[in-house]
Amino acid sequence: MANTGVGATLVLTSGSTYTGRWKSIGAFNQSVEALDDTALSSTDYKEFVPDDLASVDPINVELYAGLSATPPVVGAVCTATITFPRQTGQTNAAVLTGTAIITAFNQPELSIGTRLMSNMTLQFDGKTGPTFTPAT
Repeated sequence: MANTGVGATLVLTSGSTYTGRWKSIGAFNQSVEALDDTALSSTDYKEFVPDDLASVDPINVELYAGLSATPPVVGAVCTATITFPRQTGQTNAAVLTGTAIITAFNQPELSIGTRLMSNMTLQFDGKTGPTFTPAT
């Protein structure tokens, strides 16, 4: 099986229940700030230590507009579960889950000759997860 995103799913439950036809689910990026730890005695370079907590970037999602469905509620906290596609030899797919805030949802632009697409932004809130379970 090709190493692509085909077969990936996103399910939102609880505060806003929504299952769309996803075109793309943005990357899960984590980062930690580097805090300046430079002393007056430092001679060559600034010195840094890691911050106590990591942060997660917002996840941008593009979906085919489902105008017959109630759109997600912006500001709602929900459980977001992203299931990655299984690769050759895997029995269980990798899963990323946690509570997230729907921070944006855009209705589609209306024009001739193009698919109706919507965009949504999720921000994991750090209250429950996000937890990544590797594929097996």
